[in-house]
Amino acid sequence: MALLTITVIIILILELPYLIKNQMRRELAVFSAILIIGAVYGIFHIFQLHYLNPTNITQSIFKPLFDTIDGLLK
Repeated sequence: MALLTITVIIILILELPYLIKNQMRRELAVFSAILIIGAVYGIFHIFQLHYLNPTNITQSIFKPLFDTIDGLLK
């Protein structure tokens, strides 16, 4: 957990000043979102908590649609 925290802090120290200085607001928003998502996934992995896999989310969305289309084509 400490290594993850230190890594996130180092990334913030290296990247934030440049983004703020050059007023890159959209890039800062995307950077922050990706960093937060990565940190949360890292915390879930460290504590061995169950988290949603993006592939499973996609399958749960498109499987009913696939089954419907497959049923219509048979």
